[in-house]
Amino acid sequence: MKRVNLLVLALLCVMPVALMAQETFTVTGRVNTPSPEGRVYVFLCDRESFDVPFCGMDTVSYWVNYDKTYVDYEFKNVPAGEYAIRSFQDVNGNHRLDKWIFGPREPWGFSYSGEMKFPPSFDDVSFDVAYDIRVNIVLGN
Repeated sequence: MKRVNLLVLALLCVMPVALMAQETFTVTGRVNTPSPEGRVYVFLCDRESFDVPFCGMDTVSYWVNYDKTYVDYEFKNVPAGEYAIRSFQDVNGNHRLDKWIFGPREPWGFSYSGEMKFPPSFDDVSFDVAYDIRVNIVLGN
């Protein structure tokens, strides 16, 4: 009987830790676009996936409606941690960010609203997720 009680007590001590480790959050936001055409790609990145340009650990994409200059995005079941968001508007429909010698040719943006160099570092644009959070992005050239 004592052995069963100890086992139950051990499980009760471990269970809250296991439940906390499984807690996830939702990251939402709005991407403001400079033109009402094309498709907007939004990438949720952790430190490791940020090293691959315009890619991420999770990706969503949305068509920009002719009567709107924004799209709303949502990433569900995001574990607590440090993340960044990057986005671009594929105006010409080739499913990639077009670049030229001085940087991107299509609208792009990150989870940071100040002046930045292209490409920024993860530390420049990262934020902590410890609760549901909203991150808005303004795309520019």
